[in-house]
Amino acid sequence: MRQKWMKACGLFVFVAVCIMAWVVAAADLGLVSADSVKNVSHPADLDEDYSIVMSEAIAYLAGWQQGTNPMNYAIRAAYLWQNGERYTYNAGEEPPLCWELPPSVGGEMVTVPAGTFQMGRTNAGDDAVYGSDTELPVHSVYLDEYSIGKYEVTSGEYCEVLNWALAQGHLKDQLGALWPGEGKVYAGDYLYIIVDITRAECTIQFKDGAFEPKNRAGLPEGTVYSLATHPMLAVSWYGAAAYCNWLSEMAGLVPPYDLTQQYWPFQTSEEANGYRLPTEAEWERAAAWDGSKHWIYGFTGDMMSGNGQCNYNENNPLGLGGRALTSPVGWFDGMNISPNGEIQTVESPSPVGAFDMSGNVWEWCQDWYGAYSEDAQTNPAGPSSGTERVTRGGSFENTSDDCRAAKRDMREPDKTPYMCGFRPVLSAAAVEGEEEGETPVEGELEGEVPVEGELEGEFPPEGEVPAEGEGETPVEGELEGEGEVEGEFDIPEMVSMPAGSFDMGRPYAWSVIWPSEGEPEPTDELPLHWVYVDGYSIGKYEITNQQYCDVLTWALDQGYLRDFAGDLWAGTGSIYATLGEPYILVNMDRVECNIQYIDGAFYPKSRTGLPGITSYSMGTHPMVTVSWYGAAAYCNWLSEIEGVTPCYDMTTENWDLVTAPPTSGGYRLPTEAEWERAAAWDGVKHWIYGCSSDALDATRCNFYLDALVNPLGLAVKPFTSPAGWFDGVNISPNGDVQTVDGASPSGVYDLSGNVWEWCQDWYDAYPPDAQTNPTGPALGTERVLRGGSFEDLFDVCRAAKRDKRGPDKTPYMRGFRIARTP
Repeated sequence: MRQKWMKACGLFVFVAVCIMAWVVAAADLGLVSADSVKNVSHPADLDEDYSIVMSEAIAYLAGWQQGTNPMNYAIRAAYLWQNGERYTYNAGEEPPLCWELPPSVGGEMVTVPAGTFQMGRTNAGDDAVYGSDTELPVHSVYLDEYSIGKYEVTSGEYCEVLNWALAQGHLKDQLGALWPGEGKVYAGDYLYIIVDITRAECTIQFKDGAFEPKNRAGLPEGTVYSLATHPMLAVSWYGAAAYCNWLSEMAGLVPPYDLTQQYWPFQTSEEANGYRLPTEAEWERAAAWDGSKHWIYGFTGDMMSGNGQCNYNENNPLGLGGRALTSPVGWFDGMNISPNGEIQTVESPSPVGAFDMSGNVWEWCQDWYGAYSEDAQTNPAGPSSGTERVTRGGSFENTSDDCRAAKRDMREPDKTPYMCGFRPVLSAAAVEGEEEGETPVEGELEGEVPVEGELEGEFPPEGEVPAEGEGETPVEGELEGEGEVEGEFDIPEMVSMPAGSFDMGRPYAWSVIWPSEGEPEPTDELPLHWVYVDGYSIGKYEITNQQYCDVLTWALDQGYLRDFAGDLWAGTGSIYATLGEPYILVNMDRVECNIQYIDGAFYPKSRTGLPGITSYSMGTHPMVTVSWYGAAAYCNWLSEIEGVTPCYDMTTENWDLVTAPPTSGGYRLPTEAEWERAAAWDGVKHWIYGCSSDALDATRCNFYLDALVNPLGLAVKPFTSPAGWFDGVNISPNGDVQTVDGASPSGVYDLSGNVWEWCQDWYDAYPPDAQTNPTGPALGTERVLRGGSFEDLFDVCRAAKRDKRGPDKTPYMRGFRIARTP
């Protein structure tokens, strides 16, 4: 295992050593300022040039490469140095452990897309399910996009922020003096209690000048567990809000709560972009709603089956002593087994991928408690005042009824119960701000930064770079500029479309789709109008993760990839192109992103599915979390690789299409007319769906039919299928899906379902008159999307269906295919 790991990471070692050597040499030569390299405090460097520290790092890296010592800290030190992070010297440790890492900032977040859901107890007529009238009436709620903590805030995370707040002088005693190191902790001008460390159930303690997690005994007898990864307890609503404010300050964001006023009002201005508590609606949306169904429990289930799905009813999986019988956050992951063997977990995330939304601990929400309104709501935040704050989710000591996603409870905000914790959220604007160069919140490397600061387990986080024949396919050979390509390079297969005319839009009545009352009729598919298009070619399949990785690695070598500030992309965070405006291309921070960066190149990730926990490479699945600009950039760079003229001027504000149909040129996105022609028209008939059919079922495409089709049984979003999988040959692992050939009339696959596809056009209403080679409006605010996705119903996957999105958005259910005028 060591040899394989060393081989996989050898390039990283070389690059890291070169980077560190360059930093030291550049500092000596005056090429970089002293301030840019003085991030380490090491007493051996009296002249403060830190060359001894870097020499140590180089030596340790070399030793690790030779297999003589484990070098987690040396690799981390190299990474932190490269990225300008601060780490300090601890004289109590021998090298390399003397390099102490900074505390991680924030926990892992999952993105919840904008949309509408039905809030409340939607199964109110089910007599087998308990419930309260406070969960009614069911009402429609629209929420903007946001991100929510994947896990409850842990005791370790709370300690890190509390220690920071202590150093800033934010912690007070009951009389307003600086907190003396014992007793309950208070904060704010009105001196609200934030945490009661005097409670026996409290999971943290103050020792030797700092807060740290406690330990507790459990099973097997004599075992001592650190509570660092368990949810924080004995924290008031004010303690949760204070954590959000202080974490925001640490992350360079603007705190949302005003701690100088009574009840700490929430600041709603755009400037207050920091972490906050979820509204009750945001919490329930993340716990229960999958886009079409409201699940009863927060682990994507309608039944509490045994004790493997969540921590409830005093199951106490670790056999802890005392009253706080918590489990580590995210422990119900399908791999963990209790020490006594009585609890075998199943993977239990919510529909959006958040864990422990049923059981473990109740979670504070933003809202004052009040009765539901029957009216539709948009981004509701609850009453403007009240006496109790909402808590949701149930806890380790509650029965299944209290752990339902619709269950509501409330407590006074200055209480510190031993079964209450919380998780934070960020509004979409704050997440976008983070992508624009602000301090990241999901750790330095892909995945989380471990609580103790050390890198544990395998490196890189997604497993080893596979050898040939082992899972994912690495990029073979170097990709060089000027249209030259060494080694294999997967050029997308194209289908030729002859010149011709067709009727564009919906040629059938809406009652054909919804015979009775159902979804409202979309008007933007009309009027039906005549369109002529010259001959073109269109991608037979959606662009895959492997194809995108190949081109992205090439672009990296050309120096095309940037961060938001315009600097060369450093290997982490979202990817931008800044020849003109700093537009985001790919959001690498999203958990749904199916590509990763390892040792100087991009590779597809792997995800588990059926049967059992089979690992599937995402190499042949469609690329997601890519913006319109990311799709256009791919087209330009693929054109360069093939030595043809790029179609987009990336120096203009909107990346103007300078080579538009019918002019011959390089690769581009299909126009909306070209897309619909390829999806629906066979020369005589306009088919309803993009699989040469007027009806849709699970044999033809990947969509939502009563439930997700999800043919490979993938465990988490995105539930894509390999491009072109619905070919009449493939059968799902569980045998439920026997495919038929789902090609469009022109021989193109996945034009209904799988992922929405970016088109060239700005979105606008259809014109009433005949068109020739239309490319849409000259300007707009949103780009066209077509085809529907794995999470959409049949009516959304029609060939005539139109959708739209801001071109800088990176949704997890949207990809693209390419086109070209010969």
